[in-house]
Amino acid sequence: FFDCRDMASGSSVVALKYKDGVMLATDTLLSYGSLARYPSVQRIKTVGDFTAIAASGDYADFQHIAAQADDLLLEDTLCEDYCTVGPKEVYNWLTRVMYNRRCNFNPLLNTAIVVGYRDG
Repeated sequence: FFDCRDMASGSSVVALKYKDGVMLATDTLLSYGSLARYPSVQRIKTVGDFTAIAASGDYADFQHIAAQADDLLLEDTLCEDYCTVGPKEVYNWLTRVMYNRRCNFNPLLNTAIVVGYRDG
């Protein structure tokens, strides 16, 4: 039996697009049930040079996404093809990861924002 009250979760994520790029902000408070338990937790993950991911929801699932993003970057680096993943590729990768988990009846309990700025 799964109970959403027994997970560390964060809530506020904001992204804004402006003339020269994008801005991403999150709160740093994680709640455990109704208890404000962890006051200064980073919920933004940079992916490469051009992209960042932020998520609300279960923090353990966000850590899983961050670890898989590190694996994606390592795989991309090891290819040595001088092409790097950008915001569009990271977004497409993340949608596939979340869809795969949802189809296996083990969804990632997050709402994610992918932002980036590349090639104008």
